[in-house]
Formats: sequence, C-alpha cells, structure tokens
Amino acid sequence: MPGIANSQGVDETPVIDGAGIFGADLDDVEAAVAALEQKGADVRVRTITTYSPYANLDQYQLQLEDDSPSWQGQDGNIKNNLIVLIISFNERESGIWYGDVWDDALDDNWLRIQTDTMYPHFIQGDYSAGVIAGLNEIGRVIAAQQQSGTTNWTLLLAVLIIVAVAAVVVLILWNRRQSAKRSAWRQRAMLAKQTAASGINEVLETNRMLEIKVDVTERKVSATEAAPMREGLQKATTLVNRSSLAYSELAHSAGNPENPKLGVMELEHIEKEYLKIVADLREAKEAAKDVEDRIAAVQQAIDGYAVKVSEVNSAMEAVSVKERGMQAEGYKTSYVSSLLASGRESLDRAQELVSQKSYTEGRKFADQASEHVQKASLALEELPRKKGEVDTAIPVLESRIPQVKNAIVEGRDIFDNISNEYAESTWRSIRGNGTEAENRVNWATDALNDAREMAAESDWHRALEMVEKGNGLLDEADSFMKSIQQLEKDLLTARRDAPNEISAASADIARAWEYINRYDEDIRESLEDDLRAAERKNEAAKAELTLTQPDHFKACELARQANEAADRVLVQARSEHEAAERQRAKVASTRRDASAQLSIAREYIDDHSPVVKEEAKRTLKNAEGYLREGERTSDLESRISLFTRAEADSKRAYSLAQRDVDNSWERPTSDEGEMPEIVWPPILVPGPGRSPTGQQPWGTTRSPGPGIPPGRSSPSGWKATGGSSNRGGSTSWGGRPARGGRRGGGSSGW
Repeated sequence: MPGIANSQGVDETPVIDGAGIFGADLDDVEAAVAALEQKGADVRVRTITTYSPYANLDQYQLQLEDDSPSWQGQDGNIKNNLIVLIISFNERESGIWYGDVWDDALDDNWLRIQTDTMYPHFIQGDYSAGVIAGLNEIGRVIAAQQQSGTTNWTLLLAVLIIVAVAAVVVLILWNRRQSAKRSAWRQRAMLAKQTAASGINEVLETNRMLEIKVDVTERKVSATEAAPMREGLQKATTLVNRSSLAYSELAHSAGNPENPKLGVMELEHIEKEYLKIVADLREAKEAAKDVEDRIAAVQQAIDGYAVKVSEVNSAMEAVSVKERGMQAEGYKTSYVSSLLASGRESLDRAQELVSQKSYTEGRKFADQASEHVQKASLALEELPRKKGEVDTAIPVLESRIPQVKNAIVEGRDIFDNISNEYAESTWRSIRGNGTEAENRVNWATDALNDAREMAAESDWHRALEMVEKGNGLLDEADSFMKSIQQLEKDLLTARRDAPNEISAASADIARAWEYINRYDEDIRESLEDDLRAAERKNEAAKAELTLTQPDHFKACELARQANEAADRVLVQARSEHEAAERQRAKVASTRRDASAQLSIAREYIDDHSPVVKEEAKRTLKNAEGYLREGERTSDLESRISLFTRAEADSKRAYSLAQRDVDNSWERPTSDEGEMPEIVWPPILVPGPGRSPTGQQPWGTTRSPGPGIPPGRSSPSGWKATGGSSNRGGSTSWGGRPARGGRRGGGSSGW
C-alpha cells in the first residue's frame, strides 16, 4: 500500500486542514492546540477528505506516523507525549491517538471525548467547534490527572511503607521456613554420611576375614572352582576401596554436611553422594556373601564326599545281593542291572573329579550314582507286582483284538451304505478309516506277541510296555470306527432337518419381500439384491435334495445362510423405513418453522418497505427460493437442509430489516417540547475491512421510529467504532499491531 506524501517539516506543523472544513476558524483551532501544548503535549490535528485506499482510519494514521519523523520517539514508536487528532470527512470518522504519557488521563476518556464532546458539533456541521471542544476537554482531563497525581504521592508513600513492613514479615517467615528445611536436610545428609562410614568399616573387616578363607580354600580345590571365589573377593574389594576414596573426598571438601553455610540444594546433593557410597557398599556386601556361600558349599562337598561315596557303595552292594536273589527265583533283572551299571559309571566319574580337586562337580556325580541305585532298588521291589500286572494285562489285550475287529466289520457295512446313499463330499473325511483301523489291529497283535515273549523271559517291565503299546493301537482303531458311526448319525439328522431348514428360509424370505414391497420407497435397492441372493441359495438347497446322492450338509448350510440373510434384510429394511419416518417428521417440522419465520419477516418488511434496504429484501427472496426448492425436491435430507436455510435467511432478513428501521428514523425534541418525526439520511455503509459488529452508538436519543419497541434508543448518523479493552486501541477493525511500543486511542465514526 503506498505511503502518505509528507514534505520536509510538514509533519511538525500542528494543524493541517487538508479537507478545508475549518475555514475562517483555523486560527481558533491553532489557539486550542497551543493551549493544550502548554500542558506538555505535542499536538497534531489533521483533516482529510478520505482515508482511501486504506481500509480504515487506524491504518491511515499508522502510515502517517511512519512517514512523520517528528511523531516518533527514539525507539521508532509513537512519541510518548504526542496527541494526534484526525478527521476523515467523506467517511464521517474521527480518531484520537496518544503516547503512553497520557495513558492514565485518556485511556478511559478518548472515546467519550469524541462521542459526547465533538460529535454533537460535527452533526451540526461545525467541525472547528467540535475539534476545539475536544482539545479543551483533553486539556481539562490532563490537568485533572496531573493535579490528582500530586495528591496521590502521600497515599503512595503510605502504601509503600505498608508493603515494606509486609515484606519484612514475609522475609522473616520465609527465613524460618528455610532454616527448618535446611535443618531437616542437614540431618538427612549427616545420617547418610554416618551410614556410609559404618558400612565402609564393616565391609573392610569382612573382606579381611574373607581373604583368609579364600586363600585356605584355594589350596584345597582346583583353579576352576577357586576362580569365582577370587573374582567375587576382588569385586568386593574394588567397591569398598572406591567407596573409601569417595568418602574421603567428600569429608575433606565442601561436602561436609556440618558446614553451617550450606543451603538446602547443597545438602540435598551431599546426601545423594553419600547414598551412592551406601549403594556401592551394599553391592560389595552381596559380592562378599556370594563368596562366603561358595566357600561353604565347597567345604561341605569336601567334608561330605567320603561319606556320600561310602553310602552309595553300601547301597549298590545291597541292591546287587537282592538282584541275585530275584534272579535265583526266576526273575529277569536286566533293567535293574542297567541302572546299577549307570550308577557305577557315575561314581567312577566322581572319583576322577575329586582326584583333580573338583569337589563340587565330583559331589554332583556321586549324587547321580545314588539316584541310579535308588531306582534299581525300587525296580527290584516292583518285580513281583509287575509280574502280576503282566499276567492280568496280556489276556485283556488278547480279548480286545477280536472286539475291535468286529467293530471294523460293522464300520465297513456302515461306510458302504453311506457311500451308496450320499454324495462323496459328505463322507470324504472318513475315507481310509477302515484301512487305518485294520493296520492298527495288526500292529496291536504284534505287540501282544512281543509281550508274551518278554513275559516268558520274566522281563516284566518291557512286557508291560508292549501291552500298553497294543492297547493304544486298539484305541486308535476304535476311534476310526466311531468316526464312521458318528457320521452316519449326522447324515441322518441332516437328511431329516434339510426340508425344515428350506421351509423356514422360504417363510423368512417371503416376510422380507412383503415388508420391502409395502415400504419400497423408503428402502434401498441393494437390500432387494441381497434378498434375491438369499432366494438363489434357498433354491440351490432345494435342488441339492433332488439329486440321487444329495449332500444334505450342503443343503442345510445353504438354507441356513438364506434364512440368516433374509433375517438381516428384514431388520435393515425395518430400520430404514423407521429412519425415513423420522426424516419425514423432521421435514414437516423444519418446513413449518421455516414458513412461520418467513411469514413474520415478509410482513415486517412489507410494513416498513420504504426504509428497508435491498440486503434485507434480497435475503428474504433467498429464503423464499429455498422454501420453494424444498417443496419441489423429493430427497428428505435435501428438503431438511433447504428448509433450514430458508428459516435462517428469514431470521437474518428480519434482523436486517429491524436494523434498517432503527438506523433510518429520528425524532428530536423541538423548542416547544413537541416530538416532530424527522427522517434522517441513512448511515454510510462501512468501508472495506470494517465490520458493523462492535459499533457503539452515540449521539442524541431518539423517540421510537416505526417498528422500534417503546423504550429503545437508536443511534444518530455518527458512530463510535473500533477500540479495544486495553487503553482504547482499535484492533477490532483489523489494524496492524503496534511495532513494539504502546499505542493509545483509536478511530470512530459519526
């Protein structure tokens, strides 16, 4: 946007009547400016024909300020004692801006000065009188503020004394709280220090004794077993040495918690450092304990090894004697012999390890040897019982084999019937079951023969294993036959249920068609497609039953799918119809509201047609168009949208018409006290970038015009606009923000 031309020194001229509205009164205006400058203000008064091409008067003033060096302070912002008054004649707007020296005087008065003091003169066409009155009022407000500032010093001094006393009290209380807090942290830091000191002494003493134990144990065991002990001792030693060094550094530096000059933050830090030492000492104790446990385990292995070996040898000898006795009675003891052999092998390995000073590993193998011997002893005790179990189990297995064979024969007959009456797809899952069952019967027979042979050799353990194997095979064969029998039952059930399933699906399909046909306009076509697909499935189910070898499972499944699809379609159709009913009710409601609002707006605009502007009438026509279009369309959503827009535009047209009526009538009071009705010219439409919202009416209060309820006032031709809650400003019209400085005042219209 172009700048505003300002020749050298023109910006310093107090008054420039660019619009030529002061005439012969220019000297009086300059005199009023001079009087105001006597109170310390630097005043600039400007009148312009229009502020175009700027969006509003605020933007014009900002550009004028940029182009006027004498208006600016050293920081480039508006000079702190500057007061600027600008009048834009064509737009009927004026503005007052000021530096921050006048904040207290003008923040609450700049808008009042324009509306109450200046605008009454402007309305009469006496612009110089309005400006002079405004400048005089600014001077009066400034003088009053300067006088009150002097009288306020005593009050300010009293307030400062009270604040100082309060600050001292607060400081004392704060110091007490800080002292208590500092004392608490000092106690915590000292406790952490004491814990660290006692921990260091404890671990040092433990490590000295532990080192002696490790040295003694190392001479008894292998290097492999001694290595973890030595490593654990080294770890504990390293940690305690590091802790001692850290403790010494803290104790001989500013880390002494007994230092009275330390604050809360320093004491808190000191506590954390001592707690780190405590954590290291805790880890050192754990490492030392692990070494102690290892030494104790090794010593226990050394002390108990000879006793353990003696126990194992004695137990092994006793089992061997018992084994020979059982053999004499005719029992086979090969399983027991194998356990004893494993025990002797483990014991030999234990002896080898101990000879190498690996007592811990040697003790493990000695324990394994003991376990083998215990199992061998238990096996000998179980031999008579195992023999009895074998004598009973073999005949049972022998009797089961022909039973399962008979079941296979029955299963073959069932399979033949199924394969002849039903589609292959129904019995494909059991094809081969008979062959698999026969194989398992043969394998079970072999297991029976093996069990008899082992029993003849008194190998009761292996004989029982073979019996268990044979029974398991027969169980599998029996399971194959049960699958065939179960399939036969399922096929009979499906053959019985298929016609009923088809009939039920047909009935549900018919119900769905009846509902769709009744409310066809509310229901989407895709649901009819879904229902036809269900019909096709049901027809396929019927066709399946007419085959020579039907698949009744398939027929039932198709009928169930058709039934479920018909149910879904019916539920969805009901939902859509009910939704359409609700939409129709909403259409009627929105149409009624739109028609009523349109009638109200039309009657009001017709009654006040001479003063209602085109915008309100055009908005009413739009509302009528939306209503007509909503009547013509058949889509429910579109009708609701159109009726809603018709109602909204009707309300807006009514509101615009009311505003036009309010702004176009005035009834001033005559000298005789009568109230003649005078029509004033319409107010100018706000320029680009300006919004009618936020405008504050000023001027004379008029009697109600046509359509204005009693008791309401309407504004005259001048309006105060813009401004903000902070020192008057004018940012509500989109003016650019101040460039780092403070800015007072703003523009308004009359």
